[in-house]
Amino acid sequence: MMIFEPFWQNITCLIVLHIINSSIFLSRILQPGCFFIGHGIPRLIYNVLVKFVRPLQLKYTILKESALDKNEEMEKIAVGESFERDCIYYIKLANSIKLRTTKGSGLPAKASMIKINEVLVNKEMLIDADSLSDYRVIEQTFRIYGLSQILLYACVLEDADGVLKIGPKANDFLKLNHAGKCRMLLKEYLEADGIFELERIREIKVRTDSRPKLTRARNVVLKYLCACPVNGWVDLSELLRFIRKIDRKFLTSLVGEIETYSDYERYYSSGNHSWNEVEGRFVQVILLEYLSVMGIVDLMVEEDCDDYGEKVYYSVNYLRLTPLGAYVLGVIDDYQEPEKEVENSGIIIQPNYEVVVVSGGMQDVHLLFLDRFAEKVSEGAVNVYKLSFKAVVSALDQAIPVQELIDYFQEFSINPIPENVLLTLQEWERESKKIRIRTVTILETDDQYLLEELKSYKTIRHHIRNELPYVLEIDGKSTNKLKREIEKKNRLCLMEQGDS
Repeated sequence: MMIFEPFWQNITCLIVLHIINSSIFLSRILQPGCFFIGHGIPRLIYNVLVKFVRPLQLKYTILKESALDKNEEMEKIAVGESFERDCIYYIKLANSIKLRTTKGSGLPAKASMIKINEVLVNKEMLIDADSLSDYRVIEQTFRIYGLSQILLYACVLEDADGVLKIGPKANDFLKLNHAGKCRMLLKEYLEADGIFELERIREIKVRTDSRPKLTRARNVVLKYLCACPVNGWVDLSELLRFIRKIDRKFLTSLVGEIETYSDYERYYSSGNHSWNEVEGRFVQVILLEYLSVMGIVDLMVEEDCDDYGEKVYYSVNYLRLTPLGAYVLGVIDDYQEPEKEVENSGIIIQPNYEVVVVSGGMQDVHLLFLDRFAEKVSEGAVNVYKLSFKAVVSALDQAIPVQELIDYFQEFSINPIPENVLLTLQEWERESKKIRIRTVTILETDDQYLLEELKSYKTIRHHIRNELPYVLEIDGKSTNKLKREIEKKNRLCLMEQGDS
């Protein structure tokens, strides 16, 4: 019986195919509802057929890089592991200067965008501009825009009252090796609910029924990317063709009907665009603004424009899954990455109040912390900082208590803190609590006996929070100036937020 089973399977498959062909024919000539509705296949027949159909295998054609390089109109984007330095330099910049943000988006303003580009290893690729200063807003960039979005959604950075600040996950991020950093950023990007890639298709305006989180659509793109050969160039059109054949509605199943704006007819409508013009460009945005920025893919791009030649943008032609990207996506498990000796990283505090940062896995964390307040003596292979009264004043200005400095040094110092340094820090810690400037609400009277009488009433005494024996009334407009005058006398002064 088993010998003839393949024969009967083939016969069954042929019969089913014949029925399906007939169903398609009948559904075209018969009225809907007769048997097959809307060219659909009955579920029972579909379940039989699917057992005999092998899944479509994704096989990409590997292209020679030398042939691609001959096209002078294309530019190569190959970030790779250097994305880590871009992130670290960006974070350090935000830690050292004020990077202003725009009110609407919370993204860096124009002046901040230019400063960020100056420290990046992989500079912004300009299009239709001579310099970055020709851009009005960060939305005109793709690398700085994508990197800013990723770091913000990963809470490595945060927008605090119009200024980019170090986020709550910055230290966790800096402790990871470069593959760990890439994996963390990718995870946060996939789950980001405020990133809507359809809005980044520059040549057309898109309107959708809803604006959901696009995690599922991003994962579909990654699924087909994982089938690409590692470190081999492939044509983007191949990847798009596979998605269109198997997961054609991967985007519309989330956002609903997609409408595009016609500049000629001046209204939104559906059906006026092709799959490649919307879904295909959606994939390009993911590759260009996010995956290439994280070093997951290398790209070959060229300038393109809309039908009127007005809106210029970068179009992705070819892509290459990097070894780093393949490792992070779980395609390979033998990726060799340089390991940092986390256990040997730390700081050395010397009797002359200098702090030496030792190289290792925690080096960037220590540099980020010390850059906030300490005076930098030398930078390079060896980073040396100086602890001083001025440094402590700077720490207090940034709401870093002196005790926090002591705790940090005790935790990460390779050597015991020298006695003279520890005693000085402890003295500064005590002194920092003696003088305070804060806003309070007071009850005032010129009569001492009247004040005592008021205090004797229980109903009034219930509202008294504290009696202040050593208090001076100062001009509220000159608090910062007064603080600096006190510090010039070698006295520490805390600026506290008062209770209402």
